[in-house]
Amino acid sequence: MAGRVYSLEEVKQHDKESDAWVVFKGDVFDVTKFIKEHPGGSSIVVPHLGTDISEAFVDDDIHVHSRSAHDIIKRYKIGEIGDGSSKKSTQIVKEEKKGKELDFTKPIIFQVGTMGTDYIEYIHKPQALDEPARFFEYDFFEFFSRTP
Repeated sequence: MAGRVYSLEEVKQHDKESDAWVVFKGDVFDVTKFIKEHPGGSSIVVPHLGTDISEAFVDDDIHVHSRSAHDIIKRYKIGEIGDGSSKKSTQIVKEEKKGKELDFTKPIIFQVGTMGTDYIEYIHKPQALDEPARFFEYDFFEFFSRTP
């Protein structure tokens, strides 16, 4: 997702639990929906709202984050910091290209079928979604994929 380009000043204005943005590795994330779901509690996240969390996110002395945490934050990306012309470091680009990810804004049944060897690795990573994933494009089939 490309999203919009924001300034750090704009991000700083979103520093409340009800309107929460952070910067991570040059990208801007709206983590408002995630704050209450954070496994360590919202009290860990709140002091960092409206700031660049790049160092804190990867510093194990501050707070340890799993590979899944790195995947989860990607879902909340809304844009980038700066004028949009800056390039991300090679390490970050390689990290983003590692493995195939599912787009939970689309039905996942056909996406899973195209994952190939990435499937086994992917199913062993916990997923935290704001709402249930949609399996099928059509409501008729989707109805039968749910349990009462």
